[in-house]
Amino acid sequence: MSEYTNRPNNINKDRPGTVEFEVIKTFRPLRLSDEFARYKYFELDLNLLNKSAKSVKNCGFFPIKVNKDCPEPKEINFSNHLRSIFVALQNTQLKLQPGDVRVTINNLNEKRISGIHIWDGSKFNDYDVLWKLYLERNPENERYSLDGLLEFAIKDKAPFKQKYLASVIKDLEETGAFKASNPIALYDNILVGRKRSISTPKLPIPPEEIEDLSDYEKYARLLDFNPNLILYGPPGTGKTYSAMRIVECNEQLRSGGEFMPFQNVIAQKRAEFVTFHQAYSYEEFVEGIRPVMADDEQEEGNQDLKYKIEDGILKRMANAASIQFIKGKNAEGTETISESSKIWKISLGARYKEEDIYKACKKNEMIAIGWLEDQSLEGKTYEEIYGALLAENDNPDLPKPTNDASTINYMVNEMNQGDVVLVYEGPKTIRDIIVVTGDYYYQDDDMRYPHRRKVKWLKHFDEPVDIYAMNGQKGLTPKTIYQLKNLNMADIKTLLTEDKEEPKPENTITPFYLIIDEINRGNVAKIFGELITLIEKDKRDSIPCTLPYSKKAFTLPTNLYIIGTMNTADRSIAMLDTALRRRFAFIELEPDLTVFDNPSLSGVAKVNDRIDVARLLEVINKSINEQLDRDHRIGHSYFMAIYNLSDLYNVWYYKIIPLLLDYFYNDISSLKNIIGSKFFTDQGSVNYLKSTADDGETSEFEAALMDIIK
Repeated sequence: MSEYTNRPNNINKDRPGTVEFEVIKTFRPLRLSDEFARYKYFELDLNLLNKSAKSVKNCGFFPIKVNKDCPEPKEINFSNHLRSIFVALQNTQLKLQPGDVRVTINNLNEKRISGIHIWDGSKFNDYDVLWKLYLERNPENERYSLDGLLEFAIKDKAPFKQKYLASVIKDLEETGAFKASNPIALYDNILVGRKRSISTPKLPIPPEEIEDLSDYEKYARLLDFNPNLILYGPPGTGKTYSAMRIVECNEQLRSGGEFMPFQNVIAQKRAEFVTFHQAYSYEEFVEGIRPVMADDEQEEGNQDLKYKIEDGILKRMANAASIQFIKGKNAEGTETISESSKIWKISLGARYKEEDIYKACKKNEMIAIGWLEDQSLEGKTYEEIYGALLAENDNPDLPKPTNDASTINYMVNEMNQGDVVLVYEGPKTIRDIIVVTGDYYYQDDDMRYPHRRKVKWLKHFDEPVDIYAMNGQKGLTPKTIYQLKNLNMADIKTLLTEDKEEPKPENTITPFYLIIDEINRGNVAKIFGELITLIEKDKRDSIPCTLPYSKKAFTLPTNLYIIGTMNTADRSIAMLDTALRRRFAFIELEPDLTVFDNPSLSGVAKVNDRIDVARLLEVINKSINEQLDRDHRIGHSYFMAIYNLSDLYNVWYYKIIPLLLDYFYNDISSLKNIIGSKFFTDQGSVNYLKSTADDGETSEFEAALMDIIK
């Protein structure tokens, strides 16, 4: 294809810019769906023609060289009118015509390809064209089973490949055979469907090249401008899918180019989904009062009903994001801080009397308490500690050592690495924040406080810091050690950043994501409450508000991103609350016909070589836009992962028609203007047309769809 002339090209002097060729070679139109194997014999890139033909749509030339073994088109013709291709177990009885091809799977247990054969009318013969190609492209140690290919598809974040392989496996298990209506899909997903790495561009990309970025990358960069996005559009336009891709691009931008699949972000508990609905409330989203059964260790068997303040998903995500903020700002010693970390209060020596204890602890990076100074308590239970205290204070007039035993037990057994400890200064104030870095140990020396743990000092306050409001309007008690259950890591982050030191660049702080599906279905003003103001970028980590139930100050961290999705068929963007609209960046997603150019994403562009899926969707949406509005168009995802007429039939009757009936309130006359009258009976009910016909003929169902396209 690269050789266009037998001699050098001539520039026409009378027509500037025009090149004349002595001989121009012409090539007949390529039908990739019919002749795919022929075009897998290119020397430079096996996928070049496939990809080029789909992208340029007859708009250009490509220098492509084929090797000497390339078969003639007639050897590889898979036209639906001439032959069929099956994936089948060897002992499966098939209704075959001469020229039909069978990809043999050895057994249900292994699910591996054992041969590719062609039927001559009486027997199967080896179909060398495809079999040799399969062997060349799949070294012996890389011939994966269908189950293995499905596993790779799941890992590689390939939902449509997953569906294709799952369909093949299901049909093999149920009937023993899968009829492949799309040879390219078969080739891509099975014949050369080994493990494939996701290719990703190196990032970050300079701002001046922003126009060259993909849409997802552009939207990820928008998060720097506004940490709150709403993706809106008709149903089926891939809003949730896009949200996941935006997260991946944002991760890549902030990691210097390293790709992070969305599933990994979920596994790290840095992303969560929530769906708004009419009954969803502030109490579920931010915080609320929940009934719980009392669980009091001092009163065994107490089952009285009590009420507790419980964090909603936004507050939990803010707390988790705050933990990463703490780690980003104070990396050393914070590695073990997690969502399960507890927050403790400790007194290091008697106030104003044992300052030497405090100084020794700070110098040696430890915390220490007394009691039972002559013995190690490693491995001792609460009961054993309590018994030892009783034995040491053998005086019936003294109160029971319950409080002392619990204090020691906290130090020995209940503190964990990653727990945060606040050092007591006064009834309302603290003077230090430290993190536990080691297990309990016993050390007998001159300090008299032998029960210890290694810690890392995160921050010392020159002036005591008041945490009374932060602690739910509760003062600090004299007890040496106890858990502060009213505080969380968001509070610790606030304390650590109180001095308004210059924070580290945002890209160094691990991001978190809250994805809100169907954000417009809930009462947004009621659900967000006063936090609708705090989500603004310039108010993150700076302006607090007091929450109504806990009475605590609360801010949203800068590393928590909120991505909402909005179905415009439910509610137009024009009807959104003004306060919400000015605090979110809005991105419209429309039906995208270009996805059908790529069968690895969409299934097939044509069903049975007759039904142009993209054109069908385009015509329907044009009619909907004219008769209703653009917000009620049908998204492309409804027609994705369609590989045969059966898939299209199910989508059409069980998704598209019910959706249209809902749009037009069962107005059949309006629907007939959209999709024609053949899909409805005279009585106004849905008419289920036949999808089968004699070989080579057009079924009633296909004919009705073709009428829409025309």
